[in-house]
Amino acid sequence: FPSFRSTMATSDKYDRQLRLWGAAGQRALAETTVVLFQATAAGTETLKNLVLPGLGAFCVVDSAWTTAEDVSANFFTTTSTTSTAVQQPRAQLAYQQLQELNPDVRGSYRHVDPAQGGLESCTASWDAWQASIGSQLETNDNDHMTNKNNNNNNNN
Repeated sequence: FPSFRSTMATSDKYDRQLRLWGAAGQRALAETTVVLFQATAAGTETLKNLVLPGLGAFCVVDSAWTTAEDVSANFFTTTSTTSTAVQQPRAQLAYQQLQELNPDVRGSYRHVDPAQGGLESCTASWDAWQASIGSQLETNDNDHMTNKNNNNNNNN
């Protein structure tokens, strides 16, 4: 857990959180990895609220290409111009915007369909993440991810 101590001019940076949940709570957050499935406005806003106070790491997984609708509805899919944002991987844009909020947090993204697999490349292993956020998932997406995570938990 050296990154928590070493990057922390943290007692100043995370002063409000330390007062709220103490050093143990901040340490727990800094040791947590979250995977976001579908970089929608709701999903990215939820993840933002974990990145700002010092989440350990995150991965955004989404197979969608950014549309003009995404750019108008989701702050985390914008670039300096709308035309450059449209037709870029939505996961990549969300990752880039979220990463800028807190450089102490490790971020990554995967432009893959969660239901089709490919998530292994998101983290070293399924054991590496403790929580997931899913937004606007299809039933088969949720079933696939639940079964994969349950299989992983049963192997521990």
